[in-house]
Amino acid sequence: MKISQLIAVVLVGLAGTVNAQEKVKLSDSTQLVYAGVKGDREGLYQIKNLKNDGVWVQGNYKNDARTGTWYFFNSKKELDLRYSYDQKKLLFFNNDMLKDVTVEILSDDSETKKSATAPLPLCPIELYASIVASKVNDKNDGGNDPFEAEITAEVATDGTATYTAKFRGVNKKVITNSLNVPQDHFNIDWIPAMYKGKPIASKFVVYAQVQGNGTSNYRRFRWND
Repeated sequence: MKISQLIAVVLVGLAGTVNAQEKVKLSDSTQLVYAGVKGDREGLYQIKNLKNDGVWVQGNYKNDARTGTWYFFNSKKELDLRYSYDQKKLLFFNNDMLKDVTVEILSDDSETKKSATAPLPLCPIELYASIVASKVNDKNDGGNDPFEAEITAEVATDGTATYTAKFRGVNKKVITNSLNVPQDHFNIDWIPAMYKGKPIASKFVVYAQVQGNGTSNYRRFRWND
């Protein structure tokens, strides 16, 4: 074999290694596709919406860290968010994204509560609700019947979040439990609430119907005691 041919074969082999594609089915309607080797992400990263042949999330990784501009779409294939990880800056936001969400600014100052921006998960709301609500099922003692849950993320000033779910158990008793939300394949980043350039602690509440098989549906309702 000629040297030039040998080099070409080696380069092709290396390219195939670097660009190896991993596919992970996150749910019946969601699939993760990313480039990488042995779990390390490098290059294009997508969470696909198998219901409409669209994409929930698309961005890039470099050295297993998010880089460049990331895009977040809703179930109508409309852009909800565009965020630059290089600039640490929100580039686009669809106001309709929060129309069925409840936000509470954790401040005693009335002007801060009135004027602060809402916290934002860097995730489409429908996908966010599905990911978090899927963690509720293990806490429910109601068997396999669907149930409605109020899911709260308490977002700190550094963008970290703690999660709780409130729902009714088999005896109609209201149960509130903490949730362990971090994911191996997709971790939800947060932009904290802001007022005059300073981050403010807040609560972000969504409502979902949780299925007995561990899946969930984002629901537009208000669950009350």
